[in-house]
Amino acid sequence: MTDDQTPARPITVVATFTLKGDAAEFEQLLAEQAELMRAGDGFELGVLARSTTSPDTYVNLAWWRDSHSYLSVVRSYAFAAKAMSELPRLADARIDRFVPATDEGTLLPADGAEQGLLVLAVHAADEAAAAEVEAGWDAHTAQLAGQDGFLGAALGRSEVRPGGHGQLGWWRDEAAAAAAPGYRADTVETLVLRPVHIVSRRPA
Repeated sequence: MTDDQTPARPITVVATFTLKGDAAEFEQLLAEQAELMRAGDGFELGVLARSTTSPDTYVNLAWWRDSHSYLSVVRSYAFAAKAMSELPRLADARIDRFVPATDEGTLLPADGAEQGLLVLAVHAADEAAAAEVEAGWDAHTAQLAGQDGFLGAALGRSEVRPGGHGQLGWWRDEAAAAAAPGYRADTVETLVLRPVHIVSRRPA
């Protein structure tokens, strides 16, 4: 339980980067940060992915057991020193945090799905639209389940932007993702991403 006696919830941290330095150096730095995260209690999976259409755009996703586990690592001296001293030189960052949209939900991809193509859709912070997104999610995922190449999808509520949501969709390849039916036309941002580095503490 957390300090306010509410159950701890799994959290997915989504950091979107705009590259302004060397790509190889940036990817190496993020790989080193991922190893620091993997050593932390509560870390489950990390994926660094790069946009298929905008090479200067990366997204780093990290799945944690709860917020406390995440904060205990990123506030550590080793992690903060590397992030604060080196990362700003290489990229600008925007960070969001998501919890599952349902109490029983998870934002973790199915085993092996993290190797596939990721479609990340970020919805505007709008309470009315949020209710519509959640109400239609089950029907949407049922429709996706019949699509060739579909590996799974998850819906999260933003802890940074009240009323905001993020969709994570995993696909075999770009052709399968392109053939998928859309969900909402007013998505603020949709990124198609290919994994470049993965770390995991899942059982082999």
